[in-house]
Amino acid sequence: MIHVTGVTCLVPAYTSSISRTWKHAGAFSYFAWSVTVSQPNPQPPLLSQRAAVILLLGALTAAAATGLTVWAGGTPAAGLLAGGGAFAGGVLFFNAIIS
Repeated sequence: MIHVTGVTCLVPAYTSSISRTWKHAGAFSYFAWSVTVSQPNPQPPLLSQRAAVILLLGALTAAAATGLTVWAGGTPAAGLLAGGGAFAGGVLFFNAIIS
C-alpha cells in the first residue's frame, strides 16, 4: 500500500491535508483521494440554534408590526414603538412554543 500525504495551508487557523492511497478491490486497483480540513481550536457557537430561530422570528414579527403601523398611517416613531413591543411579545411567544 502506498500512502502519500501533503499539507497545504492557505488560512493560518485551519489545517488541511490531502492524502492519496493506492487501493485494491478485487481485480481493480485505484487511487483514493481524501481531503481533510480541521480547525485546531473551534469556537463554541455564540447562540444556540433554538435561540437564533426565536430571535429571528421575533425580528420578523417586529418588522411586520412596524410596517403595518406605518402603512396604516402612523408615524415612523409609532411604528418603531409598536415594533419594539411586538419583538418582546414575539420572543416570549416563540420561546414558549418552540421546545
